[in-house]
Amino acid sequence: MTESPFHKLKRKILAGVATIVLAVASISAWNFTDEYRHTIETAKRMTAGYAKALAEHAESALAESDLVLKGIIRETASDGPLAAMDQKRLFDVITHYSEGAPQIGMVFLVNRNGLLFMNSNAFPPKQVDVADREYFRHFSAHPETDLYISDPLFSRLTSQWRFNLMRPIRGKGNNIDSLVSVGFNTDYFKNFFPQESMGKEGRILLVKDDGTPIVNEPGGEAEYKFNFAKTPLFVKHLPQAPAGTYFLKAGIIHPEPRIVSYHRLKRFPVIAVVSIAKNEVLSAWYRRTVSTVLLLAALSAAAIFLVRMLFKHLDRLHLSQTTISDQQQQLKTRLTLLENIATGVELPTILDQVVLMVEAEYPGSLCSILLADEAGERLRHGAAPSLPDFYNKAVDGLPIGPRIGSCGTAAYTRKRVVVEKIEGHPYWKGFAPAGEAGLKSCWSEPIISSAHELLGTFAIYHREEKSPDDKALHLIESAAHLAAIAIGRVRQEEARQKLESKLLHMQKIEAVGQLAGGIAHDFNNLLTPIIAYADMLCYSLRHDDNDRRKAENILSAGHKAKELTQKLLTFGRKQNLLMEPHDLNDIVRSFQDIMRRTIRENIAIGLSLAEPHAFVSVDRGQIEQILLNLLVNAQDAIEGKGEIRIETGHVLLDDEYARLHPGMHSGRHILLAFTDTGCGMSEELAKHVFEPFFTTKPVGHGTGLGLATVYGIVKQHNGYIKMSSKVEVGTAFIIYLPEYVGESSAASLQLPAAADHAASPVFGRKTILLVEDNIMVREMMGEILSSNGYLVLEAESPAIAVSMASAPENHIDLLVSDVIMPEMNGRELYEIISKGHEALPVLFVSGYTSDILDQDKAMVNEISFLPKPFTVEQFLKQVNIMLHQP
Repeated sequence: MTESPFHKLKRKILAGVATIVLAVASISAWNFTDEYRHTIETAKRMTAGYAKALAEHAESALAESDLVLKGIIRETASDGPLAAMDQKRLFDVITHYSEGAPQIGMVFLVNRNGLLFMNSNAFPPKQVDVADREYFRHFSAHPETDLYISDPLFSRLTSQWRFNLMRPIRGKGNNIDSLVSVGFNTDYFKNFFPQESMGKEGRILLVKDDGTPIVNEPGGEAEYKFNFAKTPLFVKHLPQAPAGTYFLKAGIIHPEPRIVSYHRLKRFPVIAVVSIAKNEVLSAWYRRTVSTVLLLAALSAAAIFLVRMLFKHLDRLHLSQTTISDQQQQLKTRLTLLENIATGVELPTILDQVVLMVEAEYPGSLCSILLADEAGERLRHGAAPSLPDFYNKAVDGLPIGPRIGSCGTAAYTRKRVVVEKIEGHPYWKGFAPAGEAGLKSCWSEPIISSAHELLGTFAIYHREEKSPDDKALHLIESAAHLAAIAIGRVRQEEARQKLESKLLHMQKIEAVGQLAGGIAHDFNNLLTPIIAYADMLCYSLRHDDNDRRKAENILSAGHKAKELTQKLLTFGRKQNLLMEPHDLNDIVRSFQDIMRRTIRENIAIGLSLAEPHAFVSVDRGQIEQILLNLLVNAQDAIEGKGEIRIETGHVLLDDEYARLHPGMHSGRHILLAFTDTGCGMSEELAKHVFEPFFTTKPVGHGTGLGLATVYGIVKQHNGYIKMSSKVEVGTAFIIYLPEYVGESSAASLQLPAAADHAASPVFGRKTILLVEDNIMVREMMGEILSSNGYLVLEAESPAIAVSMASAPENHIDLLVSDVIMPEMNGRELYEIISKGHEALPVLFVSGYTSDILDQDKAMVNEISFLPKPFTVEQFLKQVNIMLHQP
């Protein structure tokens, strides 16, 4: 890549300035280094001298104290046993010997039972039990000890840190009768060296051969309890020489670097140690160095300032060029993506391009796209080319729910979820693949369609703990939007193909019906002379004539062919219908006896009929034909025991639902549902059930015209039929017939009353907030509720609903809401309204699946769902349940 001219210029200027600065810096650095070495060497000699002086002083003090112990032992021995000695006399002896020795804080005596019964500080003495002290336990365990230096202790008499130099006073049999001890004041050694010479961080240490400090000043409990046996002093330096100086990068007790000198005492098992803080030694050097550096920096600042001004201008030009280039490249990438979306490039390819785009624009990121399944319950793998395969398999099928990773939670809440540290985060608890893949952070953005439908999630991972900046937030939001466009386009294309498939299938059946009707009409013309001549032959022949039997067989076959052609005419909608108003409930009830005699006794028939009436304009005989055909079909599907259930109801089909089902008309309808518990059928077989001559029964056990005939009758009544089936579960046929609202039914047609504890219009009247943007559906539902005694507040939009709910005079007992609406979805509306109405029950009504609600298990008592289309009975029953649940 060719270097730009302004980069060459910058490089030459930098080289010249750097040469000057480096030359000055090198000379200064040499001076600094030489002065540093001299300062350190001076400090080493000083600490070595201090350590030697401390050793000599400590040895002198210990030796003098030992003479005090020996003198007390001699004098008390001449007076007899201590127990028999006069206490005042004993006090005078120990006081006499301790006088004139400034290092001695106190002389005391301890008897064989561990009782400190005499001290030189007060008479009469305060007696203290010291049987638990380390020095008493030592003499108890080692009675042969002659001279002993105790571990440091906090005096119970003086409340000061001390250590003791001790000797035993032996009685008969050389047994220890008492202990005599000199308690050393640690302050005596601390004051030996002036603070000005050692600095504020200077320390003196007298430590026994076992690593136990007896003087550690300045210090407190932590310093006196620390054991130095495993420090470099004992491990490395003392084995090599009895005196010396060394460096510590970090202090043993305090973290600063130190210069340490030590000197072993000749007559006592003690080492004298003096240490000073290296930073204090170098403080003057630091000040001189800093001042010099600042001076050099000031001298260089003028030249550098001019260079920087020039570079700043050049950098601004370069940044502008780079930014424009990056933005052009990003715009080009996005245009290419949109072009690929528009031209129908496969979804996996587009999603991979979106992921790679983000990874290129945000270095260090690893991205993935997960797609929501049709049920809205799980996330499936969409694209993640840079993530390990094992991780992609682990997250494929991730449940949508709270606290289920970043993506599962983002899909559930429909809000961005940022996890800056995966390890230990409650959302990621127990998900080992993230750690195995080396993922440390994850930010997830829900992918939402323009219709507020959850499509999936877009996630950005990092192999380090990281929080998003503004660029990352903008990028992840943009990527989610692009993914939403791509996924939405594919989903729309799939929906269009499904609708086209349904329409083509319907047109195919229509064409076959027209063909079958025409063939049946012509075939009837052929059957007419066959049946007539066969009938004439029967009358002309005697009963015992063999030819008469043959003629009768011809006549029987002709009549069967006539019935078959009648079915073809029915499928082709060529037969004449006698359309009259009827109550569908009456037709079902009156036909029940025939149905009962038609099927096996081990199959139960259950009725659930809409009350009080279900008026339709139909040909009664054709409706009975539908019931008979569906009944026989259900019986053949049931092996052994089973149940057939027939249901009627009132439904209102809106424009959206009718649009999604080609051949259906919107408006009021009567539902006829026919459900069995038979063997069911696969999705592939279900596509052909209404085609003529299609059958799943063995040869000779069916014509394949039963369901085709039902289809033709329903279509001739301007109705709609659909079928759902599941293998080993059963089959359901749902028929919608236009509701008859003529004068003959006006007096009888009333909206069904609610269940037993529906609210009374006078007593216990309930207020229901109804939110529905479809005016026809809203008016129908409002009419149903009002006619059953409820006070209804109708809102055509979520904004109006929120305003009504916030009005103080409106006490709402139930929210009935559509799910998909322009401003916000039903779930979001409920979350807003429920803040002002605690424990408000809600009934969601939608032509979409209830899975889009993402129901919260904690709200199962407050939330219910009723899919469209529904009967009036189903609607009122669900309203009643929600209002009267415990």
